[in-house]
Amino acid sequence: PTDYTQVDYIESTGSQYIDSGVKLGLNDGFDIKFLTTNNPQTTGIYGAIFGGRTASGNKEYQLTTFDTASLGSGGTLRWGSNSVGACVNAKITTNIIQKCSLKNKIYKAPDNTESEITVNSEDSVYNTYIFGLNNSGVFTQSGNGCRIYYLKLYNGNTLIRDFIPCIRNDD
Repeated sequence: PTDYTQVDYIESTGSQYIDSGVKLGLNDGFDIKFLTTNNPQTTGIYGAIFGGRTASGNKEYQLTTFDTASLGSGGTLRWGSNSVGACVNAKITTNIIQKCSLKNKIYKAPDNTESEITVNSEDSVYNTYIFGLNNSGVFTQSGNGCRIYYLKLYNGNTLIRDFIPCIRNDD
């Protein structure tokens, strides 16, 4: 829109978020370019880059910089429920611009390794928040400095959102 100017990235210090308007499900995916500046090391502050869930272990769709599933350092992708098949090591490194994606239940990590999401789950009933986690309608579990250069959300192979960083000219 003419009231906005495209920029290289938008950034959150961990206390801001954007409601994407999208309820993710098992057949959905994403493509993202980002940089995280903090890797939280405490349970309850997961450094969510984006996500939404009903509750822990229930309809979770999130990408975090904290290891929430004992998978090792580098964060976690939870896509479905809180079980081994629904969680993979996200292999995120702080202070480096990275890309990762999930398409057709295959997660491609920033280091180009691939992992398959093997669990079935119900779709989320809550919108995905960008720069944080929508936890049953409440913004929570961010605590992460993050820049997003782009974020695309897919349903199967169909692009449903293409978030482009911009600023409102009046601001």
